[in-house]
Amino acid sequence: MLESITKYKDTPIGKIPMDWEVRKFKECAKFYSGGTPITSKKEYYGGNVPFIKSGEIYNNITGQFLTKEGLDNSSAKMVQKGDLLYALYGANSGEVAISKINGAINQAILCIKPEAEFCETNYLSNFLILEKSNIVQKYLQGGQGNLSADIIKNLFVPLPPLPEQQKIAEVLSTWDKAIKETSSIIKSLEKRNKALAFSMLTGKKRLKEFQGVKTKPVQIKDIAQEISLKNKSDEDYVVFSCTKYNGLVPSLEYFGKKIYSENLTTYKIIKKNQFAYATNHIEEGSMGILERENIGLISPMYTVFDFNLGVNRDYIFKMLKTDFYINEYKRRMEGSIDRRGGLRWSEFSKINIYLPSLEEQNKIAEIVNTANKELQQYQQKLNNLKTQKKGLMQQLLTGKVRVKF
Repeated sequence: MLESITKYKDTPIGKIPMDWEVRKFKECAKFYSGGTPITSKKEYYGGNVPFIKSGEIYNNITGQFLTKEGLDNSSAKMVQKGDLLYALYGANSGEVAISKINGAINQAILCIKPEAEFCETNYLSNFLILEKSNIVQKYLQGGQGNLSADIIKNLFVPLPPLPEQQKIAEVLSTWDKAIKETSSIIKSLEKRNKALAFSMLTGKKRLKEFQGVKTKPVQIKDIAQEISLKNKSDEDYVVFSCTKYNGLVPSLEYFGKKIYSENLTTYKIIKKNQFAYATNHIEEGSMGILERENIGLISPMYTVFDFNLGVNRDYIFKMLKTDFYINEYKRRMEGSIDRRGGLRWSEFSKINIYLPSLEEQNKIAEIVNTANKELQQYQQKLNNLKTQKKGLMQQLLTGKVRVKF
């Protein structure tokens, strides 16, 4: 299916196969953007015309619908299923997708309609995906800002013969299908794992061998204590930040620059296997265990605590990170008189937790870890597929490797 070639020619975008050509985007496709009807005109909204925003170009699940009057009396434009959509504004500037529905677009989306005699939609979609990093690096400072239709219109596009474009798109669609299927499995596993963690870590579901064994909830303060040890001698330990998804990570590594104080004497000392949470942001799930160093430093705005013997730390940590407990943190913060103080130990330590025997804790943690490992394997598979596709795109869309057609 794939074969190498040796004959190239020089072009404005580098060497390409002799039988390919290079055109500016505006020479091989038509472009238009939409607009937004006046929001104060209630009669323009609530109809049956899906109104697609830049953040919705992937799934086209829209939050708004326009009436025919709203469409007719605004600069919103219709796109058809199968049209190529490009996000110009917003957090996902530079993203590209093919519309799954007929609907209207606003000014943040560029609709691209290829000229059938020159190019094919799926081929151009893959070209724009490959070019995204170059476009973002050149035109968006730090990923922030807006693109314009003129930027896209003036891009040089390498164009193989149409049959080859179609074959390239067909080859790459094999990876797209695998990526989609793997992503679907990951979503199912994430949903399953969340339900499993909730049911087992809160005692809603018991292992067969422990059914009938009564377990009373305990308050955190009954099995743990706050630790407030300051770095008075100004030791040069690694400073850690508490993150929502990755727990405690070295601050320099996480932020890529130094954001903490030069004077570390007010920072708290945390020792290996001790817990910490962001006192003012625990409702986001910002909690971690120190695992990478024997001793570290954290902001004085964090709360450090540790558990007594007889608990499985992995079990406890997973339990405290479930949505059930995150919602409990939110509830307690909202009910606090001094909300600016976040969730301090005095209130956090009153939370009831489900604590079965150490044997049951160990088995629950093992089951949850096994489920998470399966999810991680599929996440790694997804990363591998995306890497493979990117490498293949770099070969096929530059003509370094040709497809037989």
